Amino acid sequence: MDGGPIIIQAAIPVRQDEDDEQLLDRIHVFEHRIYVQALQWMAEGRLSLDGRRVLLAPSDRPASGQQMPLSLVWPPLEEGF
Repeated sequence: MDGGPIIIQAAIPVRQDEDDEQLLDRIHVFEHRIYVQALQWMAEGRLSLDGRRVLLAPSDRPASGQQMPLSLVWPPLEEGF
């Protein structure tokens, strides 16, 4: 699952006041959203490979307006995710 090319990725800062378990809980929130988004793109046939680079075909579905604070998700989640 983690050995292939990157389809979607999230980055969050590590807080000084949190322990490993708290950080893992925050990471899982992102993983549970981006994993489902990647599966949706795959089911729609919108992913293709160029070497080890994943290309995402455009869609009419708008980007989600629900970006989580202090995070970066690329490509952006679409509406419903």
